[in-house]
Amino acid sequence: MKKLFSITRLFIVITVIAWACSKNNNEPVVALLADEQPAALASSLETVINNPVVVDATITSDVTIVSYPSFITTDYFGLVKVTGETAKTLDSNTLCLNGLEITKAQKEKLTAANTAKQSCMEANRLVLNNLDRELEAWAKAEKARIIAAARFSMDSVLLLYNNGSLTLAQKTERNTKIELSRNDQITALKGRVQEKLTQATARLVAAGKIKNCEELYLNTVKEILSASQYEKWIKCQKEKYKRV
Repeated sequence: MKKLFSITRLFIVITVIAWACSKNNNEPVVALLADEQPAALASSLETVINNPVVVDATITSDVTIVSYPSFITTDYFGLVKVTGETAKTLDSNTLCLNGLEITKAQKEKLTAANTAKQSCMEANRLVLNNLDRELEAWAKAEKARIIAAARFSMDSVLLLYNNGSLTLAQKTERNTKIELSRNDQITALKGRVQEKLTQATARLVAAGKIKNCEELYLNTVKEILSASQYEKWIKCQKEKYKRV
């Protein structure tokens, strides 16, 4: 009886191993390219996020900053085909979903992942908007200082001209130099603001106050989709990242 039990148990173990091997052999082996990995895809957005739009200051206008892009707020899987449900009409923005079909459980997880990404990005926006306003205020004060210093210099030139220490030609020449220097300093404010933004953003990232929401999201998508589903989607989607 013991011998029969041992033989039966051995047969079950062999059967399970054989089934597992068969299952693994049926799973497609997907070799993703380097630019199809979440970290690589998300890094393609860093230039845009970490180098915001900074509008030059002039004598009559101040530096303005727009830090956070809006193009990554789309739910990539909003119109994906779900097994057992009526297919949705795809537009040009969702063509990467052509031929992709997922389960209802996958769709629910993807929707939750997108919601988490939106919350993450909103938190980033709040931090970056506060930084933008802080640096805009700094640039405005710096521009006022530059203008005041130039005005003081021109008043000094006028005083010298009035007491006869300068000729009209000398007065005009000095004032022209002062104005050019003032204008150059105001133009240079953009570069100074960009440098401060880069440094401040790096500190915020290091402190964990700004997160790479897109990389977190793509890693979650990779876990939710099967290997073949992710490969099919990402080979199309990565081209959209390149066009950003």
